[in-house]
Amino acid sequence: MQLRSTHYIGALLLFASFSPLKAEPARSSLDGTVLDSSGQPLQGVKVTATAEAKSLGATAVTSTDGHFSLLLEDGRYSLRITAVGFRNELRSVDILHSASATSIEIVLQVAEHREMITVHEPVLYQAVAVTATKTPTLLVDTPQAISVVSSEQIRDQSMQNMADVVRYIPGITMAQGEGHRDAPVIRGNVTTADFYVDGIRDDVQYLRDLYNTERVEAVKGANALTFGRGGGGGILNRVTKSATLFPIREFALQGGTFSNRRFTTDIGHTLGDKFAFRLNAMYENSDSFRHDVNLERYGVSPSLVYQVSSHTLVRLRYEYFNDARTTDRGIPSFQGRPSSAHRSTFFGDPTRSYNYAGVHIGSATFEHQRGVWNLRNSTLSGDYDKFYQNIFPGAVDEDQTVVNISGYNSRTNRHNLFNQTDVTAILQTGRFRHTILIGSEFGYQRSNNLRSTAYFNNQATSILVPFSSPNIRVNPAFRQSAADADNRPSAKVAAVFFQDQIELTRHVQLLAGLRYDRFATDFFNNRDSQSLDRDDNLLSPRLGLVVKPAARISLYGSYSVAYLPSSGDQFSSLDATSPNP
Repeated sequence: MQLRSTHYIGALLLFASFSPLKAEPARSSLDGTVLDSSGQPLQGVKVTATAEAKSLGATAVTSTDGHFSLLLEDGRYSLRITAVGFRNELRSVDILHSASATSIEIVLQVAEHREMITVHEPVLYQAVAVTATKTPTLLVDTPQAISVVSSEQIRDQSMQNMADVVRYIPGITMAQGEGHRDAPVIRGNVTTADFYVDGIRDDVQYLRDLYNTERVEAVKGANALTFGRGGGGGILNRVTKSATLFPIREFALQGGTFSNRRFTTDIGHTLGDKFAFRLNAMYENSDSFRHDVNLERYGVSPSLVYQVSSHTLVRLRYEYFNDARTTDRGIPSFQGRPSSAHRSTFFGDPTRSYNYAGVHIGSATFEHQRGVWNLRNSTLSGDYDKFYQNIFPGAVDEDQTVVNISGYNSRTNRHNLFNQTDVTAILQTGRFRHTILIGSEFGYQRSNNLRSTAYFNNQATSILVPFSSPNIRVNPAFRQSAADADNRPSAKVAAVFFQDQIELTRHVQLLAGLRYDRFATDFFNNRDSQSLDRDDNLLSPRLGLVVKPAARISLYGSYSVAYLPSSGDQFSSLDATSPNP
């Protein structure tokens, strides 16, 4: 049996040695490199080659130098290139055995800002901002100083308001704002109106909360092409939290010294595969290290996303925010320095120093992609009711024995309605890559301003109180003085703009654009029935040059302009010397 088995195996081997072998099909190498828009190699990009009329294909992943290689049979292939944070790319390529190797270069563009970006540990405070150029441009490729405070940094450092944010932004500090409003100083320019929410103007004086904020973008320097009027030193833009197609469940309860009590929640839920809902809410009731100073604020902000199709998206958002607090202007100065009063001492009457802000903001955004063109249209409607009253300290006498106390109150009601349209595309002309922006903005703002002065004992606009016991209780009469405002201003804007970002080489980029604004102000003085108006036609050019000697280094120069209306950033005053002849 053993001998017969051995002969059988030998026969099989002999048969195999004389059997004809099937020829291997001809194969050729497909070599390529994947780069980002700045010309830097991308690692970990997935490249899949699928032959026509076949469902299976070969796959490779790029190395640290962005290189990949695939060994393919002859034929036509469809290449699919995918990477997190970048737009998917599709290519067709022919593989011929007569060519020893086929080589291609693929440049991926940054994804639109609505794409999901997954960040793995360690957490880095990095972001891509689109506010400065209204296009998906890396910060290193933007010819302007931009600082972004990300959601991770806001969470890790428990930031709650804009004053917390600007502590970490070079070139911006926060002034006191009379204890009732955000008043940043941006590159030496004091402003209360250069605030934006999702790129649209949010210019009423109040103290903003970050409970529904994804990140804050600070764009520094003149920027009329992007934002229109104002912005002499720069602007602050809050990007709000939007509904996403994955669930969110977050709750935070905070308590601390001086009766600090704060609650926030962030709840997101998907409704099928096309709808997503998100709710952000907060409530705070806290005291302060300052005597007789407290606040109560609450806000609720629902948002809804509807994925109409793979190319069309609709976003809806609403916010109601209420802030009530003691108007606190701190201790007075003495001979150019803070006075010797204890930091907790309240000067004036805390029972009659209070402010209130009621904010309603609703917005709708429509986004659509057709080929290389992307359309984004946003409409925002905002109603603001703001009142504040001060009984506050003034000058301290030379002996620091008495301090001057005066007061006033002011109310502003404003309605904002803005519509913005941005059309963007990435085009190739010869060796140059263009990122095109075409846009328009239409807006209407209507305000009512009323200010009154405090009269003590119904006759004096100020009184003297002991410096050692300045926390007083008074009951002044509030009525208008000769200089107090009582007016109804309105403003209309119609603007169009064009911008082109040109990649001349991998190391040199050029930005050029122009904006035209038709800005009209109407001003009615209720006190004397005087009606004034002013019309401005504004041209806002923008030029920028970016030179990148290395991937993470950019040198830039830029030219841009800024305009401020004659009525001021709050439309509070206009007189006969301001309107056009």
